[in-house]
Amino acid sequence: MHDPADDALNPYASPTADLEHGSADLDPDRRDDSVLKPRILPRDAVDILIGLGVTAYVCAVFFGLPSLVAALLSLDPLLGLALGGLAFFLLVPLFPLFNIWSLTVGPAGIIFARIVGSPKHLPWSKITRIGQVTRWEAVVWGWLWPPFPQKEMTACMSALQQYRIEWRDGYCYFPPKDPAQFRAAICRLRPDL
Repeated sequence: MHDPADDALNPYASPTADLEHGSADLDPDRRDDSVLKPRILPRDAVDILIGLGVTAYVCAVFFGLPSLVAALLSLDPLLGLALGGLAFFLLVPLFPLFNIWSLTVGPAGIIFARIVGSPKHLPWSKITRIGQVTRWEAVVWGWLWPPFPQKEMTACMSALQQYRIEWRDGYCYFPPKDPAQFRAAICRLRPDL
């Protein structure tokens, strides 16, 4: 029979020995973590209207701009439209690679679940402020400017209840599905924010 006291005396014991033997106590560094999903759906009719405007803007930037440049360089408007369409259909599918699918708030800081892009991990020592922003700040600085990389990289269609996470070298926005849970997770580990 396995005795956990033997592991404390054995410097070569597996760090997961307790887990291998059915201990209910998980990794102490991870048991305080909160995994938070972003909100996806719009919250009201204003969000739907803003979403239509943002969609038009994205189409203009990723289709209209390449089309215009290609048409001016080739002196052929049809070729410009074709190249603009090609650029659009090549660039837009890349967006999900940059999306934040969830974030984990834990003793080590905030970990962003994403394939590529920055940040992926923000230790608490680098985070300077976390606060809720207005709808218009989320739209202008999160979605519209800069066009790439956007500062709010989720599939969210709501500009309400967005949070700005600031650190020494930058900032990003996150729209928690459950804002109260997000605030509680932050306050539990960093009440000064």
